[in-house]
Amino acid sequence: MEEVIQYVPNLYATFWALIPPLVAIILALITKEVYSSLFVGIVIGGLFYGNIFQSGFSFEKSVLHIFEDGLVGVLSDPYNVGILVFLVVLG
Repeated sequence: MEEVIQYVPNLYATFWALIPPLVAIILALITKEVYSSLFVGIVIGGLFYGNIFQSGFSFEKSVLHIFEDGLVGVLSDPYNVGILVFLVVLG
């Protein structure tokens, strides 16, 4: 039986946690492209989750985490998809 190791990112509840939403908001205001700005914010948040500032950082693992655990996990829930469709139709 494998031992389960709980992963706690080092940037949790620090100033760095504010960077992804701030980047997404600023990019959305500057470019008027909301979806691409949110995607950039998600990617930056995923890179921070992968501890980009540590020596053991792996870009591939961070991107894989963003898509497999993040986007696929969110889009597999019908409630979340309903909210996303509503927001796209809204505006």
